[in-house]
Amino acid sequence: MPRKNYEGLVQRIEDSDGVYRCTMEQVRNAHGMSKLGVRMIKDIEGELQRRGVAHVPRELPHDSQDRLVVLYMKSSEIGEVIDAARRGSMTNRDFKVLRNAAQALADSEKFDQVRRIVNDD
Repeated sequence: MPRKNYEGLVQRIEDSDGVYRCTMEQVRNAHGMSKLGVRMIKDIEGELQRRGVAHVPRELPHDSQDRLVVLYMKSSEIGEVIDAARRGSMTNRDFKVLRNAAQALADSEKFDQVRRIVNDD
């Protein structure tokens, strides 16, 4: 049985403020396999879920190890924002999470810098 090593992958997600973009090759390697396949993807999704990691797209691609995916910690701030937006239910809690994220972005200095660049100020 191949040796799974998700600890390094989870650590990279955590070190990247809870959101990390990588190739399916990196995900596959964490699972200890040399090839991707539909059944393998289901196993990988289960392993990620057990570690509190979610992903975009909703279904991990199995057709190419070069495809990029975004992995995120569900418990992180960005994870809460992504999940609230994906649910689309707009419960009071989801709306509050999205509104707070929007306010934080609007208040950030980086947002002001981007806005000045875009507006040619």
